[in-house]
Amino acid sequence: MSLIKHSIIPVLAACLAMMPAVAFADDARAIQELKSLLSGLKTLQADFTQTVLNDELEAVRESSGTLKLQRPGKNSVGKFRWDYTTPFEQVIIGDGVNLWTYDPELEQATVKPMQETLASSPASLLTGSSPIEEEFEIREIGQSGELYWIGLRPSVQDTDFERVRVAINDGELDTMELHDNLGQTTRIRFENVRRDAPISPDAFRFTPPEGADVIGEAQPVD
Repeated sequence: MSLIKHSIIPVLAACLAMMPAVAFADDARAIQELKSLLSGLKTLQADFTQTVLNDELEAVRESSGTLKLQRPGKNSVGKFRWDYTTPFEQVIIGDGVNLWTYDPELEQATVKPMQETLASSPASLLTGSSPIEEEFEIREIGQSGELYWIGLRPSVQDTDFERVRVAINDGELDTMELHDNLGQTTRIRFENVRRDAPISPDAFRFTPPEGADVIGEAQPVD
């Protein structure tokens, strides 16, 4: 079993959890609404089910767990935590400085610089300060049933994915689909979404358990 069985995709997914819940008349309106929502959201928590589809849209892997994230504020930085519970346990934490991935079964943790690892990706919605339209091409895809779909394509070509689609249902994040350069699609369905509920700072801290192998070198966190 590989330590990267879930890859960086869930981390990218977390950073798109703040999309607006309206149908837009044009791209300019979409960008303004997205900016408004991102500036107002402080925290988000949810349960999720993640399904990886092959190029024929056949499910090849499914996992589930919980997500917590904190948007950057005046005196804080963006942080997130993904806890995979089934079929295997895995923890992915961005503490504002380091990106940790821990596999309890392997007793192995990897750590990389968070900003370098997540640069030029949807993660900039969480950790960056650049205007959204400088990082992504944003467009309204349209309505399908009760879902409103929004598309983002990274302005920088050197990324692991080609495009992202996000669905909003009745003002809440419902589904996200990440299409990578290998023809795979990662679909994440969110449930029990809770906005701005308090989250303990400890949720975004990680200390490798005693005896665990650590690959990489962590930087100090203020």
